[in-house]
Amino acid sequence: MPRVQGRAALVDMTMLVVDGHPDTRDMVVEYADLCGAKVISTGTAAEALVVLGAFRVDVVVVQAATLEPEDPGLALVARMQMHPAWRVVPCVFVSPDAPPRSLVAGLRRVVLLRQPIELDAIVRAAIDVGAA
Repeated sequence: MPRVQGRAALVDMTMLVVDGHPDTRDMVVEYADLCGAKVISTGTAAEALVVLGAFRVDVVVVQAATLEPEDPGLALVARMQMHPAWRVVPCVFVSPDAPPRSLVAGLRRVVLLRQPIELDAIVRAAIDVGAA
């Protein structure tokens, strides 16, 4: 099992991975699973909202730039900000052009990562934002 900072990285954490590119999504899901996470994945923000309504999620990883223009990752983050239960869910927001912090300011805990990014960086960010 991959370890980050000398420990099993994501044991007992449920991670929602939202990415419009199936190959990228599968790669992140597989790596997070190897690190011990329970992983749920979706290809759209609309599907992610359904998951958030149905399951307890410890951290959301959204690859914002890869979602369809009519279903952007920023829309997911905006919906999370408006929902009392979802705004406290930590979020790792990955984009080639990281948005200004003000766009995600309504979320309690968020990490902005700029692509290209290594899988280890996503895991470290999920651990950091989940522990904060």
